[in-house]
Amino acid sequence: MEITLNTNDKILSGVDKIDISFLKCNRENCYTKKAVEERVRDYHSLHFIIYGKGSLKHNDKGYSLKKGQCFMLYAGEKFCYEPDKSDPWSYIWVDFECDNADKLFALCGFSLNMPVLTVKNMDDMCEKLVAMCDVYDCSNMQNTQCTCYLLLILSKLIEDYNSISDDYAGRDIRKFRHIRDAIIFMNNNYKIKISVNDIANSVNISPSYLTAVFAEEIGISPLQYLLMFRIANACRLLQQKELNVSDVAYRVGFGDPLYFSRVFNKFKGIAPGKYAAQGADENPFDFLEKNNIDFR
Repeated sequence: MEITLNTNDKILSGVDKIDISFLKCNRENCYTKKAVEERVRDYHSLHFIIYGKGSLKHNDKGYSLKKGQCFMLYAGEKFCYEPDKSDPWSYIWVDFECDNADKLFALCGFSLNMPVLTVKNMDDMCEKLVAMCDVYDCSNMQNTQCTCYLLLILSKLIEDYNSISDDYAGRDIRKFRHIRDAIIFMNNNYKIKISVNDIANSVNISPSYLTAVFAEEIGISPLQYLLMFRIANACRLLQQKELNVSDVAYRVGFGDPLYFSRVFNKFKGIAPGKYAAQGADENPFDFLEKNNIDFR
């Protein structure tokens, strides 16, 4: 079933008409040894992570994903994704075809450089997703009703992406989006080597503009934020006392454990080994929450 929408909402002013066709949906609870999904689809597929963790790869860019996030698999693009080995994900997915897809997805916050979003209210979204799966399984009007739920889901993503929090009220919403999307990109890719060019490319702006926006709105550079986020994750791992310092360094994106130790000591005022030994009990992501930049 294909539905054509003629839109005149203010947010959708750049899209005159949307042709959308629901195909199917389902829920999957993945197991640890599930094979890597690696293929090109001739339709779009939107996945919402309900539990657990996993990873996604597209065009040599990797994303570490977890509960509360969703990802879009674009038609005609090769994506690889798999569940985490220790905490495999469960997700609800919906397949559909759509004209004007690039414009529609951009309004949701998706792009080929950033096919991942963090859902604002996952509980509310889950209600819509579960209801969609329920009618798909047992309703005589499954296509019509599922299409309606799909439209509700997409409209919610659009509304959330185009809304702005009280903390950013009165600011330039474009700058807010650039900062938010750059931070999400860094949060998802901190385990690998990334440059300011990679970060800027992920949000389709120049490195100099990205650096200027960060300095203006956050007070630090993108690479300073990346280091802080890596150190915060290192603190979390050190608190668990399951890895040695070198393993922690590699796990959070440092290629040199000695350099990691110097950076850690600079930020925390203590060597990573001593930090682990003293059993530090703190929220390592406190700086994110205090500065209203917690997009994990």
